[in-house]
Amino acid sequence: MPGVTTSIETPVGSNSYPTLTVNWDEAGFGMTVAQCVEELAAGTPRIEALSTLGNRSLLPPLRKSTANVVNKLQVVSMTLQPGEDLIVGNRLRQVLSKARKTKA
Repeated sequence: MPGVTTSIETPVGSNSYPTLTVNWDEAGFGMTVAQCVEELAAGTPRIEALSTLGNRSLLPPLRKSTANVVNKLQVVSMTLQPGEDLIVGNRLRQVLSKARKTKA
């Protein structure tokens, strides 16, 4: 999707599951990472994503200082079943496409 970049990395340590990180210009899309995480969780199917800054009301901030830190959406593959990666990707595309169209 134009304006969106992604990467997949496997963290070292106890949570060593491949993790998708998604970045976009929040101002350009008219949607923050926090808003996207909330919309994914509220939609059908319900998709749980994380924010690098910790933005869900049940989660504490992941970083004490957020100055000059870019917030990123992350999806951990730990519980994904075969084929669900396509569901997550399609839903994320829908949410971001809708946001960009609304912004324009």
